[in-house]
Amino acid sequence: MPQYNYPAIIYKQRGTAEALFCICTVVVGELRLWARVDRLTPENQQGVQRARKDARVDAIEDFLKVDERNTIPTSIIVALPVAAATFGALDLQTVGTAPQAVTLTITTNEAQPQPGLIIDGQHRTDGIAQFDANMPVNLVTIIGPSDDEIAFQFVVINNKVSKVAAEHIKALKIGYSSANLDARLRKSARMKSSGEPAYLDQIDTQDDSPFRGRLKWPRNEEDPARAIPVNAFEMAMAYISRQRIDQTASSDPNPDFVVRFFIEVWKVVAEKWADAWADPAGKLTTKVGVICMTEFLVEAMVSWSTTPGQAIDLTDLNQVRDLTSAALDQLEPGLWTSEWNAASLDTSSGRGKIVETLKSIQRNKLKGLPWNLKVPLVDSTI
Repeated sequence: MPQYNYPAIIYKQRGTAEALFCICTVVVGELRLWARVDRLTPENQQGVQRARKDARVDAIEDFLKVDERNTIPTSIIVALPVAAATFGALDLQTVGTAPQAVTLTITTNEAQPQPGLIIDGQHRTDGIAQFDANMPVNLVTIIGPSDDEIAFQFVVINNKVSKVAAEHIKALKIGYSSANLDARLRKSARMKSSGEPAYLDQIDTQDDSPFRGRLKWPRNEEDPARAIPVNAFEMAMAYISRQRIDQTASSDPNPDFVVRFFIEVWKVVAEKWADAWADPAGKLTTKVGVICMTEFLVEAMVSWSTTPGQAIDLTDLNQVRDLTSAALDQLEPGLWTSEWNAASLDTSSGRGKIVETLKSIQRNKLKGLPWNLKVPLVDSTI
């Protein structure tokens, strides 16, 4: 009955948490002796991990090979049942948010030769072991999580890096408590059971969102305060996503960053153009206003960030706020409260005309000319 001993720190991250965190280091080759990867397959409906990708494992090994200074600080996260772990004479019921130094002892047996379950880090574990099985790694062990907790943590952690496929989440819901997992994902991770980010809820309900309570849902179509169709936000977010401002290596943009970027940009618009924002008859907070202003502002910031000699990082939201303010200085809020000489602009060509109008205003302002000089939608020839 092999045992493995590690000096560790144990604590609860919050008093209401179900599970305990135990933090230590472990040689990666030894970790693989007592922790397994439980992959989701048709025969294993309670496996949480996705299929192993050799390219990702090789990439980890190559990263370590290319420079002897390279290290991987990110922790491997493992779930461990209480029955497989002891902590000397420590009573787990007494563990609180204050960290305690302990010796973690993991006991295996024939029935459970690998009681640990890798929730996050299967490719890092394999890649590091492929490079050097004696290399130590940081380890966060979740002590005593329920099956539902394991499934929840897997989806939330992994969706930040590479979006968990909708089919994978649906399959998890077969093996776990569907209602509990679905509700918790929506509440805690802003995700729908389809695997898509529930960013509309976030935009509509988050305290610092300038659009809080402004989305037009079927349940409140008669409420004039909620005047903006939800597809305005879907199109705006899709445009931001296509620019890959998040700069992650993932094939999919980071949905959390995209919605945060969108909210920060529009917070500046609402603050700087308070009168146009508050005008109930204005066009700024209409569908075409949200879409076209988002497109113009993002295009301007991307252009500035790619200009040689500019130290601009669009993942820094402080810089994003400053850049948004600078872009607004090159526009005119009066456009959105003026009479336009065209209607029915909620089409691809109509929205294109609005964006061109914004660019014309920008050129006029930069040249010191009247903002509405030969501007398509207001057509002044002053």
